[in-house]
Parts: sequence; structure tokens; C-alpha cells
Amino acid sequence: MTVEVPWLPPDQRPALYEADGQGIAGEWADEREALLEKRVLDAAGFDALLDAIGVGAYRSRLIRDVRLWLDGAEARAEIVLTESHPRDVNGLFAFGRNVRARLAAQPIDRCTLTTYFAVRRVLTFHAPRVPGVGYRVFRLRRESGRPTAPAQHTPADLWLENEFLRVEIDPDDGTVALADKRSGRRFSGLNRLVDGGDRGDEYNYCPPETDRLIAQPDQVRQIERDGDRLRVRLAYRLPASLSPDRRTRSDDTVDLPVTVTVYLPPGARRVDIRTELDNRARDHRLRALFPTGIATRTAVVDGHFDRLRREPLPEVNTQGWVDQPQPTNAMRVFAGVADEDGMGLLLAARGLPEYELLTESEGAVLALTLLRCVGWLSRDDFPCRVGHAGPELATPGAQCLGPAAFEYSLIPFAAGELDAAAAEAYAFEAPLQAAVCTPGAGALPPEAQLLSIEPEALVLSAIKPAEDGDGMIVRFYNSSEAPQSGTITLGVPIASIEPVNLLEEPQGGMISVDGGQRAAVQVPPKRIVTWRVRPAARPD
Repeated sequence: MTVEVPWLPPDQRPALYEADGQGIAGEWADEREALLEKRVLDAAGFDALLDAIGVGAYRSRLIRDVRLWLDGAEARAEIVLTESHPRDVNGLFAFGRNVRARLAAQPIDRCTLTTYFAVRRVLTFHAPRVPGVGYRVFRLRRESGRPTAPAQHTPADLWLENEFLRVEIDPDDGTVALADKRSGRRFSGLNRLVDGGDRGDEYNYCPPETDRLIAQPDQVRQIERDGDRLRVRLAYRLPASLSPDRRTRSDDTVDLPVTVTVYLPPGARRVDIRTELDNRARDHRLRALFPTGIATRTAVVDGHFDRLRREPLPEVNTQGWVDQPQPTNAMRVFAGVADEDGMGLLLAARGLPEYELLTESEGAVLALTLLRCVGWLSRDDFPCRVGHAGPELATPGAQCLGPAAFEYSLIPFAAGELDAAAAEAYAFEAPLQAAVCTPGAGALPPEAQLLSIEPEALVLSAIKPAEDGDGMIVRFYNSSEAPQSGTITLGVPIASIEPVNLLEEPQGGMISVDGGQRAAVQVPPKRIVTWRVRPAARPD
């Protein structure tokens, strides 16, 4: 979990605790001195300072925080300035007014003013046991002393390990090896970046007639371990573009710097990867490849309200076809493979909807498309399609030049654990959200869950207010090929549950509620279920 936290003076550090008081280790980024000035004000200068506090701005910057100490005719003040996120202006006005009222009997002759600039401070920590469709509270306290820097490890530490998985980095090519401790299966050569030419347009991918694949980095510049992450810096040399006739790739090359960060926190059953790069090449396709070593021709794919099973394209004569079939396919959250015993590997991704299942002699390979860089909306001069698919417009922005970042996750699973692995994929696709807030006077507990569904084959699709304002809509579906008997538990007392369709229209009948918060459900294979849930009225 990563969250921006309120600014603190350099002599204090924030500390993180669970609601029961147990401390949680965290890492702080962007820590540096933020002192702008330190000077002494006379009476007139102090009066002008109070005016500035009253309007919420000082020296052309917004005031984010103020601290003031009074000692007779002397004062000490600290002001935190920011270019965004100002403190409530009404609150600052009231603060200045109250100070003036307090000083009516004892004016200030001298004030020592220290001015800081609020730098961005980011806290990263492992948030344990946060319930799905729920929340968990952690305490952020001010303590004396500076934040401690995270431990730095030597470049020789090329591995991460927890109770379930072990991850290693190959120092020769920067690829990832993943070992599942429970099953004993090991996957190697993962996250190999492979770049090829693309002479197509925004509608169709098409390789040049003579392609040149770049499958190895020019240099592995650095591998370092930082807490529960490994960071690999790679340098590639790519052809700068297609040749003038677009039949091959250019002899001119450009640099492609890449940084791969691999995360494996304690208790995690998946390995998260973030790949950052600065694209300087045109007319190419960049993919990440994940060899599985599993002999299969079937991919398990997350679709819309469904879990699909797809095989590669059949070999047919496509001569004369307007569009040549492409081996790539769409996925919603994940694609994966499994062996005949049900053991395998899922690849989940955020916002990357294209994959390909490659059937190699060593086993199935999952290819995830990261970039397709082309310069035209539509062209009519490549063999993968006959004629235009749209207007012939130049689209230089579609070359995707500049920095980019991609996030995906590897989830190994044992026999019978495909549903659990899919649940991990959905958790990765919808990550935790954090907000720093002041404690309130409400009655909510430090941890709660609004809704839970069992078994994991039943996938939550939506939970939202009803369009007409009457209750809330809960939608889920059976992702499996077998009927499922399940239980839906809600975190609030329920008055009624009514089946509706996708238009939120009644379908007749009511769902019985056990104990005011639990309902049993029988869901046929591949069935979508939508309920209107009306919470019980609160007692006066």
C-alpha cells in the first residue's frame, strides 16, 4: 500500500500502528530538508504575518499548516507552505483572529519565524488482512526523530522469499524465476521483453516482411534489492523505425532504458511486477513473454461475466481473406495455463487487454502486449488486411513516444486452486485505496466488510446505489462450468433482497435472509445474478 501522508517538521517522524497498537514497518520516500528560511520579525512584521495567516497565503504560496508558541512578549512560529492542498482558509482566518484576541493584553515584540515547504512524502507499507469490499484502519502518529531510511541490500542479493514463493533475477538477462514452495514447480525466463517491427495501423498489427526481433538487453546495468522488492535496470538497443519502404526495420538504433521492479511482500501468494521505460522507437511492438513449461494448447482467460478457454488459431487456408486472422486475443483481467492435473500459472494485468498463447516445444508461453507503436489510423499497404479500415490519417501520438509504466502480476496455483488464483488476480486488478483522515466521532469499528461471497467461483461484478435510489444493487456471476451453492453475507442488517435484471427491473419473488445479514444462493453455470438489497432502517 502506498499513500501520501501529511507533512511533518524535520524533527518529527510519522509512525504507523494497527488499531490495537501493534507497530507496522513502513518505508518513506522523498525525505529531504524543506527549510526555506529562518528569520526574526519585529512587532510590525509579526502583525503582517498574522494578516498573511488570515488570508491563507504567505510570499505568494499557500499556507498548509501553522504552529505558534507564545512566551510573554516573544513568539516562535512555524509555517508550512505548499503549491497545492491548502489548509481550510476559514480555519486559518479563525486562527489569526483568535491569536489577535489573545494578544490584546500582551502584544508581541519579537517573533522567530521558521518557514518550510511541504515536500511530498509517501509511505509504503504492507497492509495485512484488509477485507474485500471493506476497510481497515491504521493509526498514523507523530513521534520525535527523523524517519529511518529503509535497509539497502547489496547487488549480490538477487532473490526475494516469503512463506509461499521465491523469486530470483537472472543476472545475465534480467529475467525472473519464480518457485512455488507448495507445489515445487519452478518457472524461469519470465518477463523477457521481446520487441519486433509493426508496419500496421491502429486497427491491425502486421509485422514487416523481414522482421528483426530484439529479445535480449544490450546490458543489465544494475540489480538491487530494497526491502521486499528487487529492481533491475536494463538497456536495450532497438531499431529506430521501419525502413523507408516499410518492409524491414531501420539500421539506425535508439536506446530503450527499462526499469523492472519485482514485489514480494510477506504473506503474498503472487509476484507483482512494474515495468517502466522511455520509448524512443517508432513502428514496433513490445511484449513481455512468460514461458510456463506446461504442455498445453488451452488458455484460461477472464472474459466479460465469464471464464473462457481458448486454443490457438486452427491452421486453415486464408488466401483471399480481407483480414488475416491474428493469434492475439483479448482478456479482461487475466490469462493463464494449467497442466492436466490443474496446476499452472495466471498472468494478471492492469489495463493491458491483449495476450497471445504461444505453443513452443518447451511448453506454453504467455505473451503480454505492452506497446504497439504505429503512425497511422489506417493504411492500405500491408499484407495483413486488404484496403483501408478507416480514414487515412497520420497519428504521430500513436507512436507512444516517451515514458510509460506497466503493472502485472504472476500467480502460480496448485490443483483445485484456479478459483483462488482468479480471486488474487481480481485483487491485483482493483488494488487497495488509502486515505489519510482525522479521527471522527462516529460508531464504525476499526475494521468492517460490507459484503462477502462464497465460494470463490462466484465473482462480484458490481455493488452500487440503485439507479432509482431505492436500496443498492449487488451483481455477481458464476465463473465456473458447474452449478454453485453459495452464501452472500452483508455487513449491515438487511430488510429485503429482491431479484432484478440488468435494468434493475423486478423479476418476481424475494430472497430469504438468514439472521438479517446472510442469504443462500444457487447459481447455474455461467449465470449472472443481480439483486436489489434494501438495508434495514436504523433504530431511533
